Amino acid sequence: MSRPRHQGWDDVYDAVVVGGGPHATYALERLAWAAETLAPPRGLRIAVVDRDGAFGCGAVHAWDQAPTSYLNRAAGDVALGLGSGPMPDFHAWQEREVAAGRLDAALGRGDTPERALHGRALAAAFASHAARLEQAGGGEVARVPGEAVAIAPAGEGPDAPLVVTVEGRSPVRLATRAALLATGHDRIAPDETESAYAAFAQARAGLAYVHDPYPLAALDDAFEPAGATVALLGLGLSAIDVVLHLTEGRGGGFERDASGRLRYRAGGREPRRIVGVSPSGRPVLARARDVRAARGAPPHEAYALSIDAVARLRARRGRWTTLPGRGETAQLDFDRDVLPLVLAEMACVHHAAAAPDAVGSALRASLPTVLARYLDAPAASAGEASAALLAAVDEAARAGGSTRRLDGLALMEGALPPGDGDWAARTRAAIADDLARARVGNLDDPLKAAIDAAWRELRPALAAALDFGGLTAASQERFGRVRLRAYNRLSNGSAVEPMEKLLAVAEAGILDLSAGPGARVELDPERGRFAVIGPRTGCRVAADVVIGARVRRFDPRRSRAPLYRALLDRGLVTQWENPGADGEPGYRPGAIAIDPRHHALDARGRPDPRLTLVGSPVDGVRYFQESLARPGASGGVAGVLGAWAQAVVGRAGGGAGGLTGG
Repeated sequence: MSRPRHQGWDDVYDAVVVGGGPHATYALERLAWAAETLAPPRGLRIAVVDRDGAFGCGAVHAWDQAPTSYLNRAAGDVALGLGSGPMPDFHAWQEREVAAGRLDAALGRGDTPERALHGRALAAAFASHAARLEQAGGGEVARVPGEAVAIAPAGEGPDAPLVVTVEGRSPVRLATRAALLATGHDRIAPDETESAYAAFAQARAGLAYVHDPYPLAALDDAFEPAGATVALLGLGLSAIDVVLHLTEGRGGGFERDASGRLRYRAGGREPRRIVGVSPSGRPVLARARDVRAARGAPPHEAYALSIDAVARLRARRGRWTTLPGRGETAQLDFDRDVLPLVLAEMACVHHAAAAPDAVGSALRASLPTVLARYLDAPAASAGEASAALLAAVDEAARAGGSTRRLDGLALMEGALPPGDGDWAARTRAAIADDLARARVGNLDDPLKAAIDAAWRELRPALAAALDFGGLTAASQERFGRVRLRAYNRLSNGSAVEPMEKLLAVAEAGILDLSAGPGARVELDPERGRFAVIGPRTGCRVAADVVIGARVRRFDPRRSRAPLYRALLDRGLVTQWENPGADGEPGYRPGAIAIDPRHHALDARGRPDPRLTLVGSPVDGVRYFQESLARPGASGGVAGVLGAWAQAVVGRAGGGAGGLTGG
């Protein structure tokens, strides 16, 4: 039902979703489910706004992107919705496409999909969920191409509708009482150092600085890759995308030698050298083959790292403070309180992989007593208690027959195994060893089992410690700067296939890993080039091109998109801050402040149920949000979207969006 422009809007919807990527697809599926469950009056109207017009997948998972980019999970571990509707998962979609003759063959459940193929599946799921919602709700799902640049109330009071201003070919203003912001990773402007790189390159012929490598095809316009020396800032998932695009995507290829090892065959148009620059000096580890899922094994049962253990620590050692959106909270210190549980969990799983029955039984029999002593120890003796806990794990494991001790802290800090050769050679050897472990899988390889259990299976316990200011300000800042990097490197890496290609490119001498830990890029005006400096390895390499390949932390004030700055300026949202205590400074991770239902907190700290946020803009308030859904997902963002959809459908009925009047 349309409304005249002089009222301040062009059309009215029960909900407006800003951002057309995976979260929008999941939101439509939850709305369809809610409409079928609650049977609202006919006429439910939903609008989805996307800057790139890539409805269902968004730009990151676009169906027309480079085929060299992969997901970092297996085909059988990707859902296309949060329920069991007609299009539940990626694997079922593939089988349907093969049957219809639109796809030659389906990947196995353990295979790694190209991101473009996943984008096709998401777009199909979006269309399917939209049709299902239109049938159940008797209304429409409008696709609105353009960028949402502002959201403002259309009147006074908390019940006034919000008007979403969309700029595009046909600018529109959409009124709603339920705006879901699912905007994904934002475009963040360069900081002082990055701006210096850009200015240096702009003033000199033959140099280039690429702040954001996506879309990857734009790299070919930014500089001529053939023969260039590239400094690559980052060695995570984005860096892998860049390396494969600049090699395989520039005409290179891969083939297996007689031993079965993958080798890179140069195409002649790739860079001469790509120098990796990162704090750890080594790429992320490969994601292990999901043997647990393939065998139908039950979820991992915690030895030490549980939600109950975190709650007990909070009650015993927590320091009380008042937090936005949460109220009085007893905060923990991650390194002092929670990290020992992580290390104990990793050690238990690593030991138990040797002989699951004997060692696992010995650990479960003896560990509860010493764990209880650790959890009840006061803060002043936490160090002694944690040492006793880890010693007890090793002692119980020896009683069960295992002597496999794991130095979890060294693993987290990125230490390479002892060995001969320079850093680059040792790193390549470590990648090869890690790939072999990843192929064995997350149950049978002790190291991969330990990582998968502590950092993936038990993320709800970690979230219980971290979310909504669960740590002190100082501890949260250190976690984001140090421990979160370790989490990403250990357990959030790429799948085996792209990692095997990355190793082949490194062994061919194109990917240069010699810079080592703590490397940096400096300006060298005398030579008129960039310089990669490796302080621990003595590396110094002149470079023509610098590419930023890191996911930057959300920061609404540095965003190149105007939406969040406009929301801040109007006071509709505020940045979340973990206040310091006892004279300590506070910590702002950059996130927008929300309450536990993900409703935005306004400038006065009041939750606004009209405005709900998920994903990157609230990272730092909520941790470990799933950017892609897994089959059977229920908590986290899945729970938030389910509750949001029920509220939207439950409100429907008083005219579109519950708005009346002329």
